[in-house]
Amino acid sequence: MTVPENAAPEALTLSPVYQTALGTQPSVRAADHRVESAREGIDIAKSAYYPSVGFGVNLNSNYSTAFKTPERIDEFPYIFPVIIDGENRILEIPGQQIQVPVNIQRVPYFDQMNRNFGQSVGLNISIPIYQNGRTRLSVERANLNLLNAQLQQNQTRQTLKNDIQTAIANARAADKQFEAAQRTLNSTTLAYENMEKRYTVGAVNAFDLTTAKNNRDNAENDMVVAKYDFLFKLKILDFYLGKPISLN
Repeated sequence: MTVPENAAPEALTLSPVYQTALGTQPSVRAADHRVESAREGIDIAKSAYYPSVGFGVNLNSNYSTAFKTPERIDEFPYIFPVIIDGENRILEIPGQQIQVPVNIQRVPYFDQMNRNFGQSVGLNISIPIYQNGRTRLSVERANLNLLNAQLQQNQTRQTLKNDIQTAIANARAADKQFEAAQRTLNSTTLAYENMEKRYTVGAVNAFDLTTAKNNRDNAENDMVVAKYDFLFKLKILDFYLGKPISLN
């Protein structure tokens, strides 16, 4: 992973990075939405001062497996022949009944739905007259919620500004540290190469050569650490600039 050629934290300033971050940071957008929600809450609380109208329509039906057709009863006078004064006559006794048995069947589903179908319409009008100050208290509470949301919004933006300023300063410091590590590596590499030549001609001993090599290795390790620290600081700036984060 290499350091981008166009990496220049020295050229970055707080204002443009901050303005860009205001439109990309989720914490800022969440704070803005909370302010909008609190502002809408005031209008909702004030709506309790006004009359309200409610309208409803209800349609219903039901079905039961126990619902069956009732027994059918045929009523007719009870009639039987008699002999009165030597003549055949028919005697009719009103009010008598003979029940004729029939088959009892379950009423089909759709027939039950049609028979049991019902509907209703309702209208409700509510006019607030005396509310014991509840609505006024709700409005004051909604105004307080808006004030708290605005304070949190300002605090979120100030925190973001401080974080960006810190990120820019850290990136600049990491850049300087990386440059210093590169210069140290170059100097220790030259020193090791020179020591290696002197060791070849017998001008120095093995201890001096080993010391020079260790210095070069330590400088190389410090340079790698400084490099990735600088890359990490650059990624933080990319985050505030709304750029996609990648490890390429």
